[in-house]
This record gives sequence, structure tokens and C-alpha cells, in this order.
Amino acid sequence: MEASDQLRTSDPQAEYDISELLGEGSYGAVYRAELKTGGGGCAVKIMPAEDSMEDLQREIQILYECRSPYVVNFRGCYHWNNEVWIFMDLCEGGSVSDLLDATQATLDEDQIRVVCAYTVLGLDFLHGQRHLHRDIKAGNILLDESGCAKLADFGISAEMTNSITKRKTVIGTPFWMAPEVIQESGYDGKADVWSLGITCIEMAEGQPPYFNIHPMRAIFMIPGRPPPKLSEPKKWSTEFNDFIARCLVKVPDERASSHDLLSHPFIASTVANIQGKVGRNEPVGNTTLRDLLVRSAGALARFRDSAAPDGDDAGSTMSQGYILRLGLSPTRALPLKANPNPNTSPNPNPNPNPNPNPNPGRCSGAPCRRGTRRATRARCSARGGAAAA
Repeated sequence: MEASDQLRTSDPQAEYDISELLGEGSYGAVYRAELKTGGGGCAVKIMPAEDSMEDLQREIQILYECRSPYVVNFRGCYHWNNEVWIFMDLCEGGSVSDLLDATQATLDEDQIRVVCAYTVLGLDFLHGQRHLHRDIKAGNILLDESGCAKLADFGISAEMTNSITKRKTVIGTPFWMAPEVIQESGYDGKADVWSLGITCIEMAEGQPPYFNIHPMRAIFMIPGRPPPKLSEPKKWSTEFNDFIARCLVKVPDERASSHDLLSHPFIASTVANIQGKVGRNEPVGNTTLRDLLVRSAGALARFRDSAAPDGDDAGSTMSQGYILRLGLSPTRALPLKANPNPNTSPNPNPNPNPNPNPNPGRCSGAPCRRGTRRATRARCSARGGAAAA
């Protein structure tokens, strides 16, 4: 079925109730929605139709084709009042980036292992469908309330055809970009694997490499520098260090593919466990990530509250609603233990300027985290939103 066949032209609000804002990004805003006839909640991404109907139809087509437990699944689409409304699975936990920001803490190795297992399964599925993601980062990995991590935001995905399996357009977020993407030398699914390696460092250390350098400068540095590593590799297992090293090989032909990574010792047993659940038609959630969401639910709710527009009373509703949807009482939802020095990242960087953004009211283009303005971060296109913004 073609994407144009999926675009309904009736008013979506005749069928759905739209409630709180979940996230914003360069591709639009995402809200929680409820089907009026029942059937549970979902997310809706609302975007101006005039931006690029060709791009939007491509995204819809990819979403329609890519149905998997490891990706945010498409539910329907409307074209109404010069806007496109894309309905998709709701991931109550928000993004991994939201989790890092809200708790002011990094993930431990077991948590990273589980996120990586789901992400590699998602990438292997996408690449098997001949699609690239092209913007893998913590902000585009969403968590549902069961502890399942799913790939989101196919707004810049590219279809791999039989005649053109190498893309030559620079699309993505600079800090996570593979060298071959920056150099426009042609790339395939292994560019997503590089971005996953950078995301591993982001989850372990709170930021991607070169985070405090302007993105345009980082673009020049990434191809010419050795592949990044964890700043303190001895704090982490040999398997995790090797997993990152396999992802961050500068020569694409020597880099692991997403399929290769499924059997890597760092995630192999977790992958097998998840695949076993799918094979038995069981829920694919994970207790490690579920427990993480439960412990950090209060911090996530307050984070969403602080990101609400000034004067908007939706924030408190978001806070209470988020906690209750996770099956908690507000008194049980406690934040994780924060970094004892939240203004200091453990990831060193060669940038000589420790404050690349002397005007805190404006976005420097670098990823935001740890004490920066929440409203600025919520609108920043460099970061992922709460639900595939």
C-alpha cells in the first residue's frame, strides 16, 4: 500500500482526544492521544504539511512497512488543515535522552546492555527491510512502560534500493555522524552502527564525544581523529569496550554490521532472551529498564513539568498522569541518585573553551544536559523528543 493511500483527509479530532504535549523537535510536536471509541493511548506527531509532502509521504511509507516489536509502530495518518497527523505507539517512558536529563545520572552497564540489545535488534530489522535510520542517538530510543526500548523518528530514514545501496547525503546529528556520512563518500547501514557506538558513550558518560564543541567544528574533527573511546575504559567490562570498538571502526567495510552485533558477547544473551519472548509471543519488556523507569518516574515527571511552556498548567497534569500510568503513587516515584557534580561531565574533550555558549538563553547547537535551560532543550532540534519528535 502506498503512503498516499494512508493519508486520511478527515478531522482527526473527530476520532481522537488530544491531551498533553510529550515532546518537540525539528519535525513537529508530539502529543498523547486517546481513541474516542477506546483502545488505549497512542502518540500523535503533528507537522506542517507544507514543509515537504514528499518527505512526509516517505516517512509514512517507511512507518507503514516497518512493523516490529523493536520500533515505534505506525497506527494511521491524517492530512487536515495543512497539517499531517501521524499516529503511532505511545512510549510512556520517553527517550533515553530524557532519562539522562531528568535524573542527571548516567546508565550502568546492565542498563546499557539492554538498551543496546533492543537497538541492535531494531537496526537489524530495519536494515533487513533495506532501510537506514540515519539518526541513531539516545533521543531517538524510546522506552515503553514495560521496559522495552524502541527505535523512533524515521523522519530522515532512507530506503535502500537494489540499484542504490549507498547514500550520499549528509543527514543526521553531527556528534553521532559516521565519518563516511560527513565525507559524503557513500554509506549504508554501518553508518547506523557507528552512531550506536557513539550512543553507547553517551549513555555511559552523559554526553557524546565532542559535545562541548560547536557541531560544525565537530564535523571537521570526527573524520580526522581516531575513533572515540570511553574516557575510563577500566571502569567497564572488556565486552563493553570491545562492543564500542566494533561499532567505531572508521573503515566501514571493517566495521561490524547490525547483524554481526547480535552475536557479540556484550549483548548476545540479552538478545536471545528477547528473541525467545517474541518467539513465544510473550511481552518483550525487560525488568532492568522497567525498574529503572519506576525508580526515576518522579524525576521524569518533574522534568516534563519543567519543560512545559511558561504559564501552562499542563505540567502538573503531566507529572501526576505519568506517575499513575506507570502504576505508581507519587510517593513511590523517586529519582535516581544524581551525579555528585552535575555540572561536570566525566567525558573529557579537547575544546579549549569550557563554556561554548556564553549566552545561556540561546542554543549553541551543542547537545544540552546538566543544568541547562529545560525549555531551550525541549525545542532543540539536536536532541530527541519524548516521543519521536
